Amino acid sequence: GSISFAANSFIVNTTASESFIYIDYANGPASRSITQTISGFWTFTNNVSASKNIELTGSGAFASSSLFYAQPGTAASPSFAFGNDQDSGMFRSALNQLGFSTLGLERMTINSNGNVGIGTTNPLTKIDIRGTASASLFQGPLGSATLPTFTFSNDTNTGIFSPTADQLAITTGGSQRFLITTTGASSSVNF
Repeated sequence: GSISFAANSFIVNTTASESFIYIDYANGPASRSITQTISGFWTFTNNVSASKNIELTGSGAFASSSLFYAQPGTAASPSFAFGNDQDSGMFRSALNQLGFSTLGLERMTINSNGNVGIGTTNPLTKIDIRGTASASLFQGPLGSATLPTFTFSNDTNTGIFSPTADQLAITTGGSQRFLITTTGASSSVNF
């Protein structure tokens, strides 16, 4: 391979206090077509592009005072992945949509409406979980007979709600059918 630069466009500084490579692209193109590991501090005064991979290693941070662009990626090869786990990360699964993958499979989606899907790539509500889910606590509004707190996707006026504190009710078709209070239970349905 070869490397060539105009005069004063490529500077290597190895003083006792610092070590860095400076490339000035402002005065003409410069290119490298070989694989090389370089440590130290690099400064680029204009755009930098790579046709393959750029790998940053070490315990330091990567920062940009401008924008950072990446290819869309896929679930199997996400745009933002990890060096030792390259099939887990974040990618653009569709226009204006983010996907998150593990083991090369899309596990979570945030769509253009801001809906989050787990187990689905087409979330229909703010949080759309397909499959079994668990929580240590769920809090919702008290609800009503016509709009119960716990309901079903295709039958929103049937479910469970709390008419007031310390009461639990079951509703079907928008009408309260069963009520449990601290003193007992009552029903509008004959048993």
